[in-house]
Order: sequence, then structure tokens, then C-alpha cells
Amino acid sequence: MPDIKNLEYFEPSRDAKLEWLGTRKEEMPIAGAGIKLPGLFSTSKKDRDQILLILIIMGELFGAWRILEEGGMLAVQVLVPLAIVADIIFAILLHRKEAERCRARNELADLEFLGPKIDDKDVDPNDPAQRSRQIEITRQRIKMALEKGKILDNVFITFIILIAIGKTLGFMLLYEDFDVNVIAMAVIYITVAVGHIKITGFWYKEMYTTYKVIRDYKRFTSSGGKTYGVRSYKTLIKVKKELKLVPYQVRTFHYLEKVENDEGEIKEKKMENVYMFKSQGMLTDEDLHAFISIQPEVEQKSVLAKYGLRHQLDMLNA
Repeated sequence: MPDIKNLEYFEPSRDAKLEWLGTRKEEMPIAGAGIKLPGLFSTSKKDRDQILLILIIMGELFGAWRILEEGGMLAVQVLVPLAIVADIIFAILLHRKEAERCRARNELADLEFLGPKIDDKDVDPNDPAQRSRQIEITRQRIKMALEKGKILDNVFITFIILIAIGKTLGFMLLYEDFDVNVIAMAVIYITVAVGHIKITGFWYKEMYTTYKVIRDYKRFTSSGGKTYGVRSYKTLIKVKKELKLVPYQVRTFHYLEKVENDEGEIKEKKMENVYMFKSQGMLTDEDLHAFISIQPEVEQKSVLAKYGLRHQLDMLNA
């Protein structure tokens, strides 16, 4: 997502937030806790992907020039540009389910951390049998989302590889020899194919997310802040009495606060400590990491990571 000013007042549309999930993520392990956050509102290695994409396009153009140099017949002049376009289209289509899978990975982590959010009034969350059944139903739904579309993914990967093989064979036939030049071109075509599979889709999603966020921000400014203004989010955190979280504030619009007992109950008699995680607008992965880092012990870090992820997931539905 692009750097946007006034994030304490602006929040992108739900559509833009969902698109953001399709950009490259990096897992965030919680040292000593044995858990990892899959990554949700972040984009990693953006600059690296842009540089690699430039090299991929240069490889595409060089490979096309070498084929056209060896044979300028009309069929070759038509097929070579089509092959480049097909590479890019298949690479983008290969990435079409990445946002859904990112969400599913985070929902699966949330399920393992805190159990299901039970909205069904017919399910008693205090009944172990019903809760266990709800967990299994949710787990299977998430796993289906992770697997959805993988057969078609393999089809697109196969097409990209076949195009690389076709370019290699085409060059070899036009070159009318087999030597180091053919081997070098084969390496270039295969490298370009792998680059499309690994890089192009992520770059496209980053550019498309940037476009959508900037579009929303322009609507926000033109409406005087009436469109795409921030929403408020709250997540209640209950921990055992012995566990104390460090209240903290990130920027001016994310807070972790201790909730005091309204009835003035003696602190020593309380069975648990209660905190409220509050946000005005989006809590990015970087923001969440700041909350986690300030906690002194592994157990506090683990608790905040788990509830912080649920806090973020609630933002996807707004």
C-alpha cells in the first residue's frame, strides 16, 4: 500500500483492503513462543520484486529480439509478441486467489490461537462438544479455501513453462545449430518463466492495490473526509491475574488500555486482568509488531500477537 498521510482520518474501502492481501507477505515469528503471524496488512520485498520484474521484462525483450533476428517471417513476428503477452496474462491469473489464501492462512492461525468466533446462537461456546465441532467445521472451511483453484494454478504454470520451451525450440530451429548460444537462450527463457511464476503476480497486486488506495484517498479528500473515514475497532483481551500486559500507544490512533473494574472491586480479588485493544482505522502489521515488541516477556508477546491478529481480521469485514 502506498504511503498515505492522514491515516488517523482515512481508511481504504473494504475492496482495497482485500486487494492488499494479495501482495507478498512475510511471516512474523514470535521468538520463544513457538507461533508465527502469517502476515496480513503489509507488503514485503516490494522494491526487490520491482527490480526483478524489470530484469524479467528485459529478458523477455532480449529473447524476443534474438528470435526475430534469426527469422523475420510473419508468423514469427506475430507469435513472439503473443508469447510475451500470454506469459504476463498467465502469471497474473496464477495469482488470482492469493488474497483469498492470505485471508485463509490468517483465519487458520486465528482459529489455532483463540478458537472460533461463534456467531451461531444455536452453538453453546461453553459446551466442549459443540465448541470442538465448530472448530472442526471452521478448520475444514478454511482448508477448502486454501486448496481452491490449485488445479487451475498448475494449468497456468504448465502454460508458462510450455511457452518457455516453445521459445527455446523456436530459436533453435531458426538458429539451425545447437551450441552455447542455444543453451544460453534456453536458460534465459526458463529463468523468465520462473520469474513470471514467482514475481509478476505479486508486482501486479501491489500496483493494483496502490491504484485502489489512491483512488479511495482522492474520494476521501474530495468529499471533505465524509467518504472512507476511519472506523473504530475494539477487541477485549482477558488474561489471567498473574499476567500483566504493558499498555501502549502506536502513533495517535492505536491503543492498548487497562480496563478498570467499574464496581471498584479490590484488585487482589480479581481473577483476571482485562485490557481493551482500540484502533481508529487500520492496524498494520508494523503497528502490531510495535505493540508486541514493547511487551517484556514471551507470554505477553504471545497473547498480544494472538489477539492482535483477531483485531486485524475484524477490520476486513468493515
